[in-house]
Amino acid sequence: NDTLVDCNGAVFTHTAGTGGWLFEVGGTVGVTIQNCQVSGYGYGVTNLRVDSPSSLTKLPVHTLTVRDNVFDNVAMPVTLSNFALGYTPAAAFPNHQIINNTMTNVDVSGISLRKTEYNYIADNLIERPVAAPCGSCEGILLEGAENSVIERNTLHRAKLYLLRWGNWNSTNVTIFENNITDVYRAIDLGQGSNGAVIQDNSLEHVGLGVYVRSDGHVIQHNTMTGDEGLGDGTSMGVFVETDSIPHRDSTIALNFFDNMSEPTYDPSTNLNNWSMDVEAGPGEIMFGNFYDIYHEDTQNVGNNYCTDVNFDNFCDDPYPFLIVEQDDFPLRSRSLTDTGGLQNNFNAPVVQPVADFYVNEIDQVHVVINASSPVNAPLT
Repeated sequence: NDTLVDCNGAVFTHTAGTGGWLFEVGGTVGVTIQNCQVSGYGYGVTNLRVDSPSSLTKLPVHTLTVRDNVFDNVAMPVTLSNFALGYTPAAAFPNHQIINNTMTNVDVSGISLRKTEYNYIADNLIERPVAAPCGSCEGILLEGAENSVIERNTLHRAKLYLLRWGNWNSTNVTIFENNITDVYRAIDLGQGSNGAVIQDNSLEHVGLGVYVRSDGHVIQHNTMTGDEGLGDGTSMGVFVETDSIPHRDSTIALNFFDNMSEPTYDPSTNLNNWSMDVEAGPGEIMFGNFYDIYHEDTQNVGNNYCTDVNFDNFCDDPYPFLIVEQDDFPLRSRSLTDTGGLQNNFNAPVVQPVADFYVNEIDQVHVVINASSPVNAPLT
């Protein structure tokens, strides 16, 4: 317990084929492993007893820190499971911390945490060796890992997956400022992952940005760029799954959907919010999402056109989904999704000088502003 293992750049290489493990941390509390270079192992850091006839044999682990390491050609660099006798759930954040590790040529999953709560996963690079559609391309896998924070990670050809394990859920997870690229499904919110906050992520060259099979999420201010070569020839932004009980109470707003043939899918009827109130000037304004296939006068989806008669930078017609739902406030401008600048600059005029001019400190300047409203509204 409470041991610092600082490899100081030492290299550990497993050459006897795949398998084996370097650090077995079962039964420990407060261990830190840092500055190690690891290659060729089946497991880098784990509490699984992989020498046992059943790899399910394990001892629980608490408050482990794994940081500043390099794992190359390691099938599962960090794998922890507290599905074990004698485990007492952590009571406070942070529990396990996995920070600033480089994981390349990952064959199975980069970071896999089962029945471990209050985790902090940040600033890691996780890269799989082959770009191909698959259902289990996990870069980060949380099963029954509630109240965790996942931020500023880079996942290449690998997805982020939350789901339930047994009776343990992965609820209230924050996913912030991650970059996920070149994978069919970028963020997978499986059953038992209610209440996630997904914000300011960049999901590039994906077949599906966020897959939703749970409830009560906030999905806002993310950029999603499609790649139709990764799946069945289509690309989607946010897909709400059809189950016997509809998934509900999620807010999806202020997102960019670029290069996506079908940006949205939601089979429910008014169970999720595809817009949100944003404080703008003296009041609040409803904001939807930005669709690159629906933001100009000449662009239409079905019988709806993105005209803007009143010049408020919202499409006059809603953006219709494939089935019954719609985005009532689709945005015509990308800049409107920058909520940080809305308080005082919503729909601000653009001032262009007629010619360059110079004044001295003591000069007096008289400025005349001629303004008009395209809809003859009062000017304030």
